[in-house]
Amino acid sequence: MLLSRRKMSHRLSCLAGRGVLRRGLATHASFVDAKTRLVGDGQLAHVIGASTPPLEEDTTVGALLERTAARHGDSLGLVAPEQSARFTWAELDARVNVAAVGLLDLGIGQGDRVGTWLPNIYEYVVLQYATAKVGSILVTLNPAYRAVELAHALELSGCKAMVMVPSVASSDYVEMLRGTKVLDPFKLPLLEHIVVAAGVEPGHVAEAAAATLRHTTSQQVHVFADVFEARDMSLSSSSSSGLDSALDASDPINIQFTSGTTGLPKAVLLSHLNIVNNGKNVAAYQRLTASDRVCIPVPLYHCFGVVLGSLACAASGAGMVFPAPTFDPRKTLTAVHAERCTALYGVPTMFIAELALPDFDRFDLTSLRTGIMAGSSCPSEQMTRVMRDMCMKEVTICYGMTETSPVSWQSNVDTPVEQRVHTVGRVHPHVECKVVALDDDGDGGEAVGEGRAPERDVEAEIASASAPRTARVGERGELWTKGYVSWMSMSA
Repeated sequence: MLLSRRKMSHRLSCLAGRGVLRRGLATHASFVDAKTRLVGDGQLAHVIGASTPPLEEDTTVGALLERTAARHGDSLGLVAPEQSARFTWAELDARVNVAAVGLLDLGIGQGDRVGTWLPNIYEYVVLQYATAKVGSILVTLNPAYRAVELAHALELSGCKAMVMVPSVASSDYVEMLRGTKVLDPFKLPLLEHIVVAAGVEPGHVAEAAAATLRHTTSQQVHVFADVFEARDMSLSSSSSSGLDSALDASDPINIQFTSGTTGLPKAVLLSHLNIVNNGKNVAAYQRLTASDRVCIPVPLYHCFGVVLGSLACAASGAGMVFPAPTFDPRKTLTAVHAERCTALYGVPTMFIAELALPDFDRFDLTSLRTGIMAGSSCPSEQMTRVMRDMCMKEVTICYGMTETSPVSWQSNVDTPVEQRVHTVGRVHPHVECKVVALDDDGDGGEAVGEGRAPERDVEAEIASASAPRTARVGERGELWTKGYVSWMSMSA
């Protein structure tokens, strides 16, 4: 069955992999719950996510922010304590409008790509929504990239602008760019602008970095504050009014890069429709509202931060708290304590590092209720400690792929602990997964779904976005009768 471009990536967001089916468990159609169906053809498991709530088929990322600012304008939108930044949703939207006008002034509009070589700073979130409002494509670049990886990502994505900070931790970005040919105009003919943000540093550091780069690159170099912040907010709001009215929710809006474990990082193209609905579902599974505050130590360059974090908060009105530019367990718990966060995100090793702090007991974490643990499996003992010692009794588990926006499976706040430890929950709404073939021994199977798979040539992917694809990865797992799925190995 061929799906329309608008519905294809979500109705059958593919969770692909090697599946191990327990024989006899899914031999006939059965309802897992009121909304999710597990069906079978005698041997092969097939799970279909709920059709409700309906997809938001016309909501762009910019419109999502504006809706939340209208509904919850006075509620906390974003906190970045290392930058002394604190904005309500209305204030954040106003800053986004200023930045959107700045993008237009640079000649950046619909379809242009803007790379963000940044840690977790408030400027990242401003750019995420500003690019969405003008229809340009946010390209998330890993702050850990070295020269070769950065050059590859910029060339592959065709960025017209790149926003960076002078340095992150021990990585001196200015020196890296000075000493290499990363910004060679012959290899990057589309790259016209470099914008330097101060981040956690004083403004003069960004100015000095920009001055240095002007002597070593052929691109135009700007300071973030001058281009994206030095405007009257009321005038910018007027100038940016209706910016995204010409945009379609199926338009591409985000290029994310996979980890590159099998080579150089690979590009994945996502639409407004993809990430708005994924963020909405992730928030719903945690039961987030405007009364919640989500501590987000996971990186914004990754789908965990930019979709499960930023967009889930924008969909629910929950406040975003970015404890530090890069992960620091002490700063994370300090932010939870100070901001009375109700949700905390992380991979298992982050939670382990937080629990291992020698003065862990001095942090008041009683405000915590939920959150997300994802990225790898969590030992039962560790999950017990997170739920008991960190007060996260409603923590959820997620699984997916960058290609599927990213979450396809997630536990609920009331999922039994056993299932939270040993599975990745149930399939998301509008997602379908099926084991379509068994190995010779009758155990191994391959689960597939239709969707858009990434192409090496991103331009070709945009041109062929309406073509159905099947994504396959080499993972082994088990689809349970009750609709939970567990993975025994992750190799892609």
